[in-house]
Amino acid sequence: MIDVSKSFDGTPVVDHVSLDIADGEFVVLVGPSGCGKTTTLRMIAGLEDVSAGRIHIGARDVTDLHPKDRNVAMVFQSYALYPHKTVAENMGFALRIAKRPKAEIAARVGEAARILGLSDYLERRPAALSGGQRQRVAVGRAIVRDPEVFLFDEPLSNLDAKLRTTMRSELIKLHHSLKATMVYVTHDQIEAMTMGDRIVVMDGGRVQQIGTPLDVYDNPINLFVASFIGSPAMNVFTVAIEAIGDGVRALIGDQALDLPADHPAALARRAVLGIRPEFLTFDPAPGDARLTATIDAIEHLGAETLVDFSVGDARGVAKTGRNERLVRGSQTRLGVAPARILAFDPESGARLRGRS
Repeated sequence: MIDVSKSFDGTPVVDHVSLDIADGEFVVLVGPSGCGKTTTLRMIAGLEDVSAGRIHIGARDVTDLHPKDRNVAMVFQSYALYPHKTVAENMGFALRIAKRPKAEIAARVGEAARILGLSDYLERRPAALSGGQRQRVAVGRAIVRDPEVFLFDEPLSNLDAKLRTTMRSELIKLHHSLKATMVYVTHDQIEAMTMGDRIVVMDGGRVQQIGTPLDVYDNPINLFVASFIGSPAMNVFTVAIEAIGDGVRALIGDQALDLPADHPAALARRAVLGIRPEFLTFDPAPGDARLTATIDAIEHLGAETLVDFSVGDARGVAKTGRNERLVRGSQTRLGVAPARILAFDPESGARLRGRS
């Protein structure tokens, strides 16, 4: 359980971040650079002082304890391996400093190496390893300490795209194997969505939303969360709302998107509409809200296709299956179920929920 704030020279960088992390849970702190996620992690580790609030690990208040007394292990973006030491020596270094028996060190290093697939590399030095292997050594160094909490500070940022995907999978399997509590920091929302039991979306030093990845994706609390979580990003259109017959009309460029009277946007005069790219279809169904769009660019990715489109000055992206019939520069009809269209207040960014 943490409830902390942090200021530098009177400027708040972490503002009352409160988290209750369950034993064995994998929690991901995600947000843009400068949002306070790494500072929060460093406060848990004891590498940054807390300006206000407390940190509890299990039943212990560790707020004022030295990092070595908190029983946490941190894996950094940099591997920080000793180049002159072998893999085994790097992994067991903290235990040797703690003067643990040699037999215990060997047993712990051997078990960590087995879990991480490093058993055949224990006598190698870091220069003889790939980037992914070096990162596994850094993780192994944390495992041998048998901490109460693992802390990861963007550990995959230095890896190429293929290795990042592989290491994501390995860390997920490691979590299930160890059943350990893990707190993971990243700016990559794909990592957050694929790895976390829960994700904590941060911006401006504050927690914006906490929830399971799919809950945050499907039910963003505000426009920031809606726009940040998801790849490609959610389409957002600032619209004027006017009443028509048995519904309302949202004006996008020179076109109108017809919505039912019970849609959340119906209570506003202006709104920001949010539509996930995968909810736009090139074969509108009865009851769909519809737009005529110009196709600006087409990205064929094999199994799926991304289509950049414009409606007047408004720009958007549609995501569909493999589609070779689309033509750049042509006009197309797009449809979306009204229930898939989210609405936000254009001033505060808060989600509009409609009549309760």
